[in-house]
Amino acid sequence: MRYIGIRKIALLVLFAGLNLHCLAQNQHNIKQKIAELKEAIHEGDEKHIEEEFGDVLFSLVNYARFLQIDAESALERVNMKFIKRFLQMEERAAKEGKQLTAMTLEEMDAIWNSIKKEN
Repeated sequence: MRYIGIRKIALLVLFAGLNLHCLAQNQHNIKQKIAELKEAIHEGDEKHIEEEFGDVLFSLVNYARFLQIDAESALERVNMKFIKRFLQMEERAAKEGKQLTAMTLEEMDAIWNSIKKEN
């Protein structure tokens, strides 16, 4: 099956009249999809987990469209923000004479939170 951009699919949903019309409907839909994902995780069926995860992503993209947010741009920005912070975390650890691979999660989290406050 050929990939169709999720924004295009969300627009098809809109034009087909399957659109959620208010903030509460969108939020309820996302909560419902997350509950279904949790249930699939509990069952342990990888194919079902992937399907439900996809449903959560689709619902979030549809919600972004409702909020007039470009989901792909938002994801790209958060990816760039993560990369920037991660590189800063590596630099800070190196200044302290440490490598991330040798640090505890708590140590890395402390550096991450410090960098987050600075930005």
